Amino acid sequence: MLYQLLIVATLGGVRVIAPKQLTTASLIWTALTIFNLFWPPLIALQLIVIWTAYAIFKPGESASKQNAQPSSPPAAPAAPVKAAAAQSNTQAKSASAPAAMPGKSIFMPETIDPAVSLRPAAPPSTAGLVHQFAEFIETEEAAQRAASPLAQACGIEQMYIKYSLERASRHLKLERELASRGEEFRQQYRKNYDRVLGVLKEHNSEREVEHPASPFVCISLAQRPTDPNPSIDAVIQRKVNSAVDRHAQYLEELVLTLKKPRLKAIFEKEMVDGGYGEILKRFQRFEAGLD
Repeated sequence: MLYQLLIVATLGGVRVIAPKQLTTASLIWTALTIFNLFWPPLIALQLIVIWTAYAIFKPGESASKQNAQPSSPPAAPAAPVKAAAAQSNTQAKSASAPAAMPGKSIFMPETIDPAVSLRPAAPPSTAGLVHQFAEFIETEEAAQRAASPLAQACGIEQMYIKYSLERASRHLKLERELASRGEEFRQQYRKNYDRVLGVLKEHNSEREVEHPASPFVCISLAQRPTDPNPSIDAVIQRKVNSAVDRHAQYLEELVLTLKKPRLKAIFEKEMVDGGYGEILKRFQRFEAGLD
């Protein structure tokens, strides 16, 4: 909610400071929403907030009418003698001066050479902007649908790695704590632990045997999604490359974390026991520079 309030406040500030840039600011917020968010309901909510605020803050036609200066009253007709003299002088000047183009001064380049024009090009129509924006939205949505499975698979792998790393860290901490208490305390702890574990096994044996969950299967990062439309395919590859780069950066940080003594061996055991052997193999290939 705070992020949506920030959007409304930003558009309100642009409306006050630079009203002509309100459309540009709305398009920028729209692009940030599509690029940074992955959950479709949140994307739709944020787009509604952006363009509702745009509709509220958009300058109306009344402001431009109020800023228009009133035209000066027509001058009183000149005397007949003076009007005739002015008309004769005007005709004499027009005969010697070059003909001016309607609505242009004789000092403008267009008057001298009609092929030369210093006037700015007409701005694109509202219908054209809406069409371009609709094409942009369709391209982003198609690319998001194609790239989401791979990006989500990377996120799931990181979740399982974090879970196994936390268990390995607790195990290592316990080992160090027992070692600091002495061998007698460690043997007593192990005896009590085995006793409790035996009771739990007897209790679980009375229940129906549950089949273990199937091992996690990694998605292939080499088989990337594509699209026959070049513009959509370019966006897909950009999103996929971003997700893979973030995953590689996470694995690089994991390599540094596992340099602690004994932590890597315990982590690998937790990964295998948890059924994440395929993820562990991918990490080992990455660590060896093969993936």
